[in-house]
Amino acid sequence: MRYMTIANKETLDSREVANMVEKDHSHLCRDIKGYIDVISENPKLDFQNYFIPRTYKVNGNNKTYPRYDITKLGCEMIANKLTGKKGILFTAEYVKRFNDMQNGQAPLMLDQSKQMRAEAMLNNSQARKAKLLYQIATSTTNELYRQAGEALAVNLLAGKDVMPLPEAEQRPNHELSYFCKFIGKPESWNTVLGKKLKQAGIEKNAETGVFKVTWDKKNNQRDSFYWFDDVLLPKLAELFPNEYTEVG
Repeated sequence: MRYMTIANKETLDSREVANMVEKDHSHLCRDIKGYIDVISENPKLDFQNYFIPRTYKVNGNNKTYPRYDITKLGCEMIANKLTGKKGILFTAEYVKRFNDMQNGQAPLMLDQSKQMRAEAMLNNSQARKAKLLYQIATSTTNELYRQAGEALAVNLLAGKDVMPLPEAEQRPNHELSYFCKFIGKPESWNTVLGKKLKQAGIEKNAETGVFKVTWDKKNNQRDSFYWFDDVLLPKLAELFPNEYTEVG
């Protein structure tokens, strides 16, 4: 267990506390940040009596990660959020740890194996995320998405931006109903037009347009739809040579 004494405050490292409560360290830090936000609303309270913000680095990784030195009051706050057996065991363990420190029984050396285990867990978590990003990237038919996913995966593993993200080509795109006027049809003809494009082998992909996503607040659900680029115009001219006309 990692012990620290700061300005007469005995503390425990949040990475070790995360192991004690069997929670991902990043999730525990997120919870602690929420506690600090609430505590800070009361001018009579000092959040550093509970949680002291710190940072750390992992070997082979230049990124800086947040952690906290947690006082006994902070551990009590965390324990109050736990229920059942987990809360009881954590309370028993942290109380014993602080009693040992107060009695001068804290170990003289840090438990390096536990620190190395915490760092290994972080590296493994990043590797899993990078692998998932790469799998998603290589499974898409959209070249831009593939390049972006591969770049994100490499940068995550490296711990810094070593591969730039691709820049998207900006092309005008519109709903399918917009193109109906070029063949002398009303906008309501868009469904028929869509079927004819499909029959002609014109697919919805990065070469012809872009998928867009919006949130339907009324029905509380995600809506996705496809907008075609202006590259569709010459294809319309081929499919409808008698009807096609250049209109604004």
